[in-house]
Amino acid sequence: MASVTEDNEALLIIMQAHADGFKFSSECLELVLKKNLLKASDYMLNEYYPHTNIDTEIIVRSVVNEVQRNQDYTIFQLKQRMLPIGETFPKFAPVVYWA
Repeated sequence: MASVTEDNEALLIIMQAHADGFKFSSECLELVLKKNLLKASDYMLNEYYPHTNIDTEIIVRSVVNEVQRNQDYTIFQLKQRMLPIGETFPKFAPVVYWA
């Protein structure tokens, strides 16, 4: 699964593995969620995990929290790089600009 990047491809692999009796751990769900393989994770949540004792709610919440932290960090980094309010980029006269 580590090299799979397409959601449909991941879904087919998971469906085949499930049909072959493969057992998925909680880390499998975490991996497909983090890779944004939504069709594959939806299949696992609806078809595989309901028949196990694995608490998928904890896994999904954990991944959602991690994604949220990463987004917050990215926004923080962007704000750090922005110019202070009121400042603009320096303007150059065409002669200086093209020189």
